[in-house]
Amino acid sequence: MSKTYSLSEVINIVLEENGIKNTVSEESTKRQLYRAFDSLLERLGASKDILKKGGKNLQFKEEELLFSKALLSQLYLQKGTAYKIISKKETSFSSQDIMDLIQSIINEIDQTQLSQDELKEVALFYARLFGYFPADLIEQCHQLVDAFALNLQDFPFEEQVLYLNKFLRTLKHEFILRIVESTINMRDIAEIITADNDEGEIPYSFCCPEVRETYIKRDKNVLEKIQQDPNLRTYIETSFGRKVEEIFSYLNAE
Repeated sequence: MSKTYSLSEVINIVLEENGIKNTVSEESTKRQLYRAFDSLLERLGASKDILKKGGKNLQFKEEELLFSKALLSQLYLQKGTAYKIISKKETSFSSQDIMDLIQSIINEIDQTQLSQDELKEVALFYARLFGYFPADLIEQCHQLVDAFALNLQDFPFEEQVLYLNKFLRTLKHEFILRIVESTINMRDIAEIITADNDEGEIPYSFCCPEVRETYIKRDKNVLEKIQQDPNLRTYIETSFGRKVEEIFSYLNAE
């Protein structure tokens, strides 16, 4: 099993490499780096659960150490893509922003310390952490819709309207279907968690840490969605006779 490093340990390594050790400013600099790292995760919508790896604290595998050091160094030195992201006024970032961040880290580290497979694995880990893949697919969907609008020149005006109405109906149908499926899935998730709660079981305790992290992240998203939708909240709470916060109470311990 490879060694793991806590976020605190990585911060200590970064500060020591930059000559901040046993100095008056050390503790305040640590707190600033913690806040900067939290800000980066929040701005990119990253889940801390992925970094907890089934434990209570944020931690990094040995092969992730080079990446995490480079990331924290950018934040400490207040330069590079990571620092630009937390300094921007924007609240949302594109898949290209995420890819630029990952590439900037790859460019900074000593790649000779990792095999190509390890480098690829760590890059994929950070792509997953920062939500690159869903962001990229959503952008592709937007681009495809725009492409439809730009490829109707062979139709006269009236037929363009008819075609776009047909396309709109298809999108609406898929959207309604997704809403129905989502509502059913959320009710099923709440039912499974309720059964575990009633039996004194910890949800997903039988899963390996990586799989459990995925389910916990999903459940947090589900709870947030239910809390934001009054009709969905009413449906779930009426179905189970308890508040959604009570149903998903196990998340408070995570």
